[in-house]
Amino acid sequence: MVDMATDYDTCVVCGAPFKRAERGRPREYCSAKCRARAHRLRQRWAHATTTYAPVTRHVTVVSCPDNLYRAGATFSWSDFRHSLSSWPEGMVVRYQAQLYTVQAGQMTMTAI
Repeated sequence: MVDMATDYDTCVVCGAPFKRAERGRPREYCSAKCRARAHRLRQRWAHATTTYAPVTRHVTVVSCPDNLYRAGATFSWSDFRHSLSSWPEGMVVRYQAQLYTVQAGQMTMTAI
């Protein structure tokens, strides 16, 4: 009779059972395919955590009626979006290479 608890291990990648080696270093993977997959996942994780920086989002004023804000002034996207109803009507801003006009408490895309 085969005792699953003592004679078999499970693969750390796919969870498939495989026969435990009788001697030597214990295996972690059921196949070379799973070992290669684990290696690729480790490499991808190491690369992703070191090379990507968080993107900061800013709104830049292009023009503003009554010169309330000077052209070139910047605001964070979240501050601008949350207080959109308080910005002056007709204000033109640039966000991610696109122009928007503030009208009736909303942003409308403006043709460049």
